[in-house]
Amino acid sequence: SGTLTWQRGPFVAFSVVLLLILYHVSPMLWYNICKRDWRKDWLVVARKSLQQQTCCFIGYQEIPPGEERKILMRVQHRLLPLISSSETNVQFFGLTGEPGFSQLVADFIMQQQEHQKRLKIILVLPYYGYEDTFSTDSKTHFFKIQKAASKVVYVAPAPERNSTELCYRHLVEGSEYCCFYCTKPSGNVADAVRYAKQKGKTLWNASSFDLGHMMQRSK
Repeated sequence: SGTLTWQRGPFVAFSVVLLLILYHVSPMLWYNICKRDWRKDWLVVARKSLQQQTCCFIGYQEIPPGEERKILMRVQHRLLPLISSSETNVQFFGLTGEPGFSQLVADFIMQQQEHQKRLKIILVLPYYGYEDTFSTDSKTHFFKIQKAASKVVYVAPAPERNSTELCYRHLVEGSEYCCFYCTKPSGNVADAVRYAKQKGKTLWNASSFDLGHMMQRSK
């Protein structure tokens, strides 16, 4: 009996200490668990996952004659592996639908959609009615892209002084990969290149110019 009591002693003491700890700690622990916004955490994870599967395209509205085919070949060379690889699994494509580079790329993606239904176009525009600034032909082209898009985002309700910059930044922030058509170290497109580099995005140029060298020259 004495031996049995001696064996129970440490166990009882440990149990009492544990209960005291739980009594003081548990209320705070449960308070933190209940207070935490788990839905917000889930949304952050989901958003990050979508970002890792997204590539955006930013470039000029005017393309020199004879350059379209070369630009498209460079885009295909980098984009097709991203789409086909199970590691990257890129399937969302952010663009403005503007004339020039954006519409050129959008046409290519729409062709790919005929064979791969999982590919989605996300249109991101600076403000409501931005498409009204396009020419008649470009506007018709835009509506074709809009019809194929899964989502249309307007960064602002009305034009602002830096509308284009904000739009390009929105595209960069929502993407893991950024494809630019940039031929000069200044302007909105070049600023978007610098912003993407600052954010640590994977970026490449659909023109013959090296982005790193071009940005170095601008300093």
